[in-house]
Amino acid sequence: MPKEYRPEIVLAGGPSGQFVRGLKGPPNSYVRGGGDRVFETDAEGKVIRDITPQRVKVRRQNPSPSGVVFEEMEKSGSPVSAEDLVILRRMGVLR
Repeated sequence: MPKEYRPEIVLAGGPSGQFVRGLKGPPNSYVRGGGDRVFETDAEGKVIRDITPQRVKVRRQNPSPSGVVFEEMEKSGSPVSAEDLVILRRMGVLR
């Protein structure tokens, strides 16, 4: 399903991003975050990617031995792709 671009919606993840894991927005969308940040949401509206011009963070599940699943946002380790730069431009972050 294609993602919707929703630059009019802004989600706040806290001053150091500590609340990003719990953020929800419109399903299957790109929405603005603070500053030069864009969040991508999944079909449930959960933030699955945090995109800036310098880096991309992705949601990762980390199951514990007891069966509890912890979720965290982790740097992808690869450079920002050309596709991500297009997303940032369409959302008004880059010119």
